[in-house]
Amino acid sequence: MELVPEEVKAVRSTEVTMPCRLGLHARTATRFILFARQFRSRIQIIKGKLAVDGKSILGLLALGAAWKSRLRIEVRGEDAEKAIQGIEAYFLMPENCEDKSG
Repeated sequence: MELVPEEVKAVRSTEVTMPCRLGLHARTATRFILFARQFRSRIQIIKGKLAVDGKSILGLLALGAAWKSRLRIEVRGEDAEKAIQGIEAYFLMPENCEDKSG
């Protein structure tokens, strides 16, 4: 019997559609990062062939995720299930796209 490391077991993924009309710009990326940092798991965002750290502003901006872009989210770690559920819900909340700069 082979023991599988806990991190390998705790891998979750989902696909979401970018709901923000302005896409993933600096303000929406920052808002997502603040949300993502509540989880201990590693979060990776994939668009096409580009995969980036979901907690990195430069990585998220490099995706160039426009409105209605398809993004694959992969989460690895001890709270992966909780993180993936939270991220799916996050992308369904329109208030996460609003520009609150005034």
